[in-house]
Amino acid sequence: MQLRTNIIRNILVLALVIGACTSCDNDFMQVEAPKTTGVLRLQMSSNQHYIDIETRASEPLANWDGYTITLKQGDKDVDATFNNGVAILEAGTYTLSVTNESEQYTAYSGPIYSGSTDVTIEAGEQKDVTLDLGKPKNAKVTLSLSESEDFLAKYDLSSMTLTDGSVTSSLTPSNTTAYFPVTEIPLTYTLVANAKAESYVQDITSATGTITISAGTHTPITLKINPIDPNLIIIGTDTEYDGEFQ
Repeated sequence: MQLRTNIIRNILVLALVIGACTSCDNDFMQVEAPKTTGVLRLQMSSNQHYIDIETRASEPLANWDGYTITLKQGDKDVDATFNNGVAILEAGTYTLSVTNESEQYTAYSGPIYSGSTDVTIEAGEQKDVTLDLGKPKNAKVTLSLSESEDFLAKYDLSSMTLTDGSVTSSLTPSNTTAYFPVTEIPLTYTLVANAKAESYVQDITSATGTITISAGTHTPITLKINPIDPNLIIIGTDTEYDGEFQ
C-alpha cells in the first residue's frame, strides 16, 4: 500500500514539473525582440521607346540586369544589398534611385533610363515600389538611307560625322545610329560624299551644319538632292530641313 502511494505521489510530482516547464517554454516563446527592419521590394517597371512620329510605346522590364539601384538618407549613401529587387532595411525614409547608366554604358552607347522616388520603410512591414522610368534621358540620331534614295543614286556616302564637342560619332551605310546626351548646344554635322561616275554632280568635301536634339526623341536624318540643282543637297531632320549647301 505504501509503495502504491509513493508511486502515485511521484507521478503527480513529475506531472507538476512537466507542467511547470511547459509553462516556462510558452512564456519564453512569447517574448519577441523589437522589430527595427522592414522589406523593400522593387517591382518590375516599364520604360518607353524613343518618340518617333508621336509614338510612345511602353514595355515592362524583364529584369534589373544592367541597372544600378542606390539608396540615400539625405546626402548619406546607404549600403544595401538587393536580391532580385528585394532588400531588408532599417525603418526610415530613403531616396531610391535606379539607372542603367554606368562607366561602361553611357549616353553615347544606347538608351539611358533613370528614375527616383522617396520611400518610407515601416518596421515589420513590406513596401512595394514600382518606378516608371519613362522615356530615355538621351537622344537617338539615325541616318535614314531608305529616304535618301535620290542622293545615293548620285553619291557614294563616305561619312557623316556628328559631334557635341566632346564625342564624335560617324554615321555610315553600315553604322546608321548614334546616341548623344542632351545639352543646350546643338550637334554639329560634317558630310563627305563622292560623286558617282557619270552622275554630273560635284564631290561633297566637308559640308557642315547643326542639328538640334531633345531628350527621348529619335531624329532621322535624310539626305536629298535639290530637284532644281543636283549639286545642291538638302539635309532633312524630322519634317523640317536644316538648310541647303553646295
